Amino acid sequence: MLGFATLLVGVSCASGQTECQANTWSGNCALVSATKVRESEFPLPNVTFEGLYRPQPVQGAVNLLPPDGRKEFTALSKYEDALRAHIEATPLVRCYINPPPPGQCQPGALVIEAPEFDALRAQATPTETGPRGCAQIEAASSQDRVAQAQQSSAAINERFLFAQGSADLPGDAAAALDTLAQRLKQSGNLQCLGVVGSWVRGEALSVAFARARAVREELIKRGVEAERMVALTVDPPPLGTSGVVEAAQPSDRRVTISVLLDLPPGR
Repeated sequence: MLGFATLLVGVSCASGQTECQANTWSGNCALVSATKVRESEFPLPNVTFEGLYRPQPVQGAVNLLPPDGRKEFTALSKYEDALRAHIEATPLVRCYINPPPPGQCQPGALVIEAPEFDALRAQATPTETGPRGCAQIEAASSQDRVAQAQQSSAAINERFLFAQGSADLPGDAAAALDTLAQRLKQSGNLQCLGVVGSWVRGEALSVAFARARAVREELIKRGVEAERMVALTVDPPPLGTSGVVEAAQPSDRRVTISVLLDLPPGR
């Protein structure tokens, strides 16, 4: 089964509690159905479909799954068949739940990262079949692939450092993000990339995930396809080189990029 690492951490909020550990989840969602829910004549004849997506369990991870999620797709009525085909062409997509704001316990809604419909592309290519990007990976756990990539020459030598307890990108990160995005856009063979936030002892696990999400979102803004990237976290080594638990260093609060799938386009 196609799968990605799942992160689910949480505690209940007691009365009067001002802070709690955030509930987050990320993984894959399978398309259950694509249903036409609306038609309109204004301002031009258009149709809206709703995709129903179901979160999928991941082998070796906590299988406490969020409820089904929905995503709407709208196009001109003349593209109705192409719109349905577009939704059904991606039966497995990335999905995630954002952690709640600081001091709150209620997680956000399930976010479905299904690709948006492009009418111009539909005219050139009526139907598109098969998964793309990270959806092509068959693995029990993305963390396994991240570990393998970090031990090989496939890892990209770019890292982003963060301040303690913060997921805000440093002010000097823009130039590095520009350069990295340009490289990734020119490297179509790198079909799936892990944006990996390193979890540092003494910080909430949600901070590492938020850092990875921040870098991924900035790369998307710069034109890197969302389906080619997955935000992940990895645990610190259990022991340091001296055989004892070592204190966290500033360089540990980082996000790195690992290649999870390197194939020529079209394979």
